[in-house]
Amino acid sequence: GTEEQIARCHPEGAEVGSREYNPLTRGWCRDQALQPDRVRTVGPFVNPWAAKKFWLLSTGRAVYDLVTNEFVSCISVDIAMDGLNKMLNETKVDGLGTITLVRNDENGTVVTTPKFDFDTADSLTTIDDPMLETGIDLKMFDEIKSNFDRITSNEFSRRRDAKDNSFKSEEYIISAFPIPPIPEKYEPAYSPE
Repeated sequence: GTEEQIARCHPEGAEVGSREYNPLTRGWCRDQALQPDRVRTVGPFVNPWAAKKFWLLSTGRAVYDLVTNEFVSCISVDIAMDGLNKMLNETKVDGLGTITLVRNDENGTVVTTPKFDFDTADSLTTIDDPMLETGIDLKMFDEIKSNFDRITSNEFSRRRDAKDNSFKSEEYIISAFPIPPIPEKYEPAYSPE
């Protein structure tokens, strides 16, 4: 940020009123500013300001001046997990399957799935949680992730084909698609979130 923006920063952990709130002091804004070519997603997490437990997923990116290319600010949008969960739970794939969204992290953190109840949950769960009945263990999750990590230009068109995104567990056939989706044209900075 600029010297003026930096001067407005408060020490880490300091509590400030809403008029003094400065997103530049927050980790999500810092991460966005340091990776301007990516949309960053955080969560799900329990909203710390809500009167009752309320899960959110935040997504956003840094904003840069198009003329000077100077950092301007960060934009973040919060998505209520109960609404997202309801929408995805009502969506059936071919009338049979369900949708599970999973973070592209080392643990396979579940964003939403029909068998996860945000109203009663105190913490997140992972894709290999037997209560979710996904049929995926961490070994298979790593195999699925490696299918999309570090995709080269030669692999782009092939990886967009659904048959290359299917995996079989003992009980299920799993189709995996990265978010954001693989771009039509090769982008060296592309990485699934």
